[in-house]
Amino acid sequence: MFRRWAEGTIQSILGAVIIGCIPAAIIIRLVRIQSSWSGPVMVGLCAFTLTMISILALDAIRRLPPKRVIPNLKNIERCVRDWLDNFRYSVQKSPLPTAYFRFLVTVDSGTKMYIGRPRESFEDYILIRSEIKPTDAECQSIENLSEENRKLLILHIRLEMERRHLGYSNLGWPTSDPIVIFKRIPIREILTEHEFIAAIDEVEAAVHCVGTVFSIALIKAANFRSIPAN
Repeated sequence: MFRRWAEGTIQSILGAVIIGCIPAAIIIRLVRIQSSWSGPVMVGLCAFTLTMISILALDAIRRLPPKRVIPNLKNIERCVRDWLDNFRYSVQKSPLPTAYFRFLVTVDSGTKMYIGRPRESFEDYILIRSEIKPTDAECQSIENLSEENRKLLILHIRLEMERRHLGYSNLGWPTSDPIVIFKRIPIREILTEHEFIAAIDEVEAAVHCVGTVFSIALIKAANFRSIPAN
């Protein structure tokens, strides 16, 4: 954004210089022939130059990009809310005693996640957290898998989370708790909307990845059972 502002300002200055060369050439010519018009034209040129400088200054100020809000521990809630609103995500407040703030966010794909700043532990971080709760039918499908296939399913999901550098918990079987996928973002001055939204996209993609790995495991198991024994 700053680069575009600089380019636009430089173009305006160059245009003014080119235009100013014309009256400057006329004055030089008048001076050389000792014309009585040299003085008035010089005064007019000075006035023209001052006017152009004022116009260029006002145009440069108008082109200035809006000042970026520097994230810190005091304004991070406002920054997070503004970034979410900019992408028009569905946002609901979901306060928690153990968090300074927490939002329930629904992204375009329908994936829900909690975004907030925890207290005490990791309070210098934004926590993005999504839960995956298998349905009763999915739990039954997992239960119908062989013990070896269940272990492979869990290992494949863990491998995908580790490839994506995401945290996870409750990733085992049997379990009555939802699978949790999370990512922490440090709150620092260089944190940007781009980095924040990219982290949301990573968690969203990981949630879909779990469903994909699960579906592949069921298809493989079904195909294996359908193979007739020799």
